[in-house]
Amino acid sequence: MMARIGGVSGLAAFLAACGGEAAPAAAPTAAAKAEPTKAPAAAAPTMAPAAQPTVAPTVAGTTVNFDKPTEITFWHTQTGANLAALDAIVAEFNKSNGKKITVKAETIPGSYTGVYQKAMAAIQAGQTPDVAVGYESMAVEYMKAKAIVALDDYALKGGQALSADDLKDIFPIYIESNKYPMFQNKMLTFPFTKSLAVQYWNEDFLKAAGVAKNGQKGQIMSGNVVVFDNKDKVRPAAGWEWIKFFTNKENSAVFPIKTGYMPLRKSAAENPEVKANWEKDPQGKQAFDLSDLVRAEPQIPAWQDIRGILQDALTATITGKMTAKAALDDAASKANKLIEEKK
Repeated sequence: MMARIGGVSGLAAFLAACGGEAAPAAAPTAAAKAEPTKAPAAAAPTMAPAAQPTVAPTVAGTTVNFDKPTEITFWHTQTGANLAALDAIVAEFNKSNGKKITVKAETIPGSYTGVYQKAMAAIQAGQTPDVAVGYESMAVEYMKAKAIVALDDYALKGGQALSADDLKDIFPIYIESNKYPMFQNKMLTFPFTKSLAVQYWNEDFLKAAGVAKNGQKGQIMSGNVVVFDNKDKVRPAAGWEWIKFFTNKENSAVFPIKTGYMPLRKSAAENPEVKANWEKDPQGKQAFDLSDLVRAEPQIPAWQDIRGILQDALTATITGKMTAKAALDDAASKANKLIEEKK
């Protein structure tokens, strides 16, 4: 049987490219449905010289000044206990980032398809969020619409870049799978939460049926975020600051403990809380140990629909409604048609 460790096949964070007017410097909200709380009023002016703004280099060699309050919108799919865990990290970021950045997190109904549909409508309306979760195939659609920014100049160079140690700590596939050959190998997405499909089988039944052991190891995983291009230097930079905070060494270990997702970093294996959790959840450790073997989903526009086609084929096979060959032949025919339509 097939099962998922982590609940979904993957996420991505997108930095946006065609949003509307910059959001007012509203106070942070702890969650998508939480009542907003007012930000503390600015201190009254004194005779002392103003503090220098926090600065982060951009790609063009200019600078981003976080000298004014900036609110960014983050679209995600978390609910229930997972939402509570996310809200705690959002609240900590809003409190501690030191750059006057406020993340407003919003749960979008309908899982990732819901995020995708709402994002495409937002692109048409010119009112995108700043950061959103999604799959690799979604990023291709957003980039074709010139709606997101590449993350290379935020994540890999400049004052906001990840350190060499950070890059070594994140599993290589989670970095490489976010580079898109069809767009000059640019990093359009960044790993945010990860889960993968796993398969369980009865070895005694397989031996009795004469089924040989698989030679190729590997599992499909996905999950990233994108940053939308709001034609504003500050908000994409602020969006990256949020992504970097959520995926840091501590948060990328603690969030999976509370939600069932997989850690993004190798160092999670040495985290005492993670180790203690794996004692109660050995399947989580088994999934983590497969991290070097995983493969990302295809980066093609049609893939979101093809995922559903494959799920239907798998269900038809398991329930005995179709043979494996008939189900796969049918899926291949439908998938090829979609690929042609979305070229």
